[in-house]
Amino acid sequence: MARRRMTEKRIANLLASGRGRGHGADYKPFIRVGDFSSSGRVHRAKSQTHGRVVHLFSDMELDAFRKFDGRPDVVDIREQFPLCRAETLVVADALGVRHPAANGVDVPVTTDLLVDFRCGRRVAIAVKPAGELGKRRVLEKLEVERAAWGRRGVEWKLVVGSDVPRAERLNMQERATWAFMQGVSSPNEVGWDEVADVMLVELADAATGRIVDLCKAAERLHGWVAGTALSALKRLRARNLVEVAGTARLDPFGPVTQLLLVGEG
Repeated sequence: MARRRMTEKRIANLLASGRGRGHGADYKPFIRVGDFSSSGRVHRAKSQTHGRVVHLFSDMELDAFRKFDGRPDVVDIREQFPLCRAETLVVADALGVRHPAANGVDVPVTTDLLVDFRCGRRVAIAVKPAGELGKRRVLEKLEVERAAWGRRGVEWKLVVGSDVPRAERLNMQERATWAFMQGVSSPNEVGWDEVADVMLVELADAATGRIVDLCKAAERLHGWVAGTALSALKRLRARNLVEVAGTARLDPFGPVTQLLLVGEG
């Protein structure tokens, strides 16, 4: 797909089409995958928070996004969020640095993620590889972004690199997969949520023992296909009804105590 250069006309057209506006499922990111090239892998991922497909420009952005997506205390996540260009021009001038530009055109400063919490707190998040922070121009652009959010009274955080352990990354991927199983039938011809609700009771009654033994017992008792019980536990986690202690992956051969009941959230 051809990438179009950023020009004043292009910026005007993007803003006129609603890019950078809206909330939840109606939000349109200012930059979408396919609009411009990226130095890393790009991702289109369906959000657990609002059901919209989000546009992320690196593995690091995906990791940062998944840390917030689906959390019960998060009500919205907007990616590639543009700040008002007139405002960032003033900020850059006050800082004595050049405004971000491309091909001689001052371009909107975008924030990788803007997270809204249920309590009313809002956090703007920039994601950068550690190696980029040795570049003066990168630091200048980040300072413009930080100062602009500061003028609005919004907390700004910089996420450097991607230090997410492999187990935690796989946990987040698995949770995202099972988040969208509502209404999908299990191999036993009943919905996954119905099976998961049964497993929630079984888990609550199991004070000791191994996960694998709990699952086998539940499958024998209810006549389920092998593997159904473990899958139901994964669905419970995606529904924020259980959580794995710490950041380790669920160990089927480990104790049932590694799963914590957390309620409806």
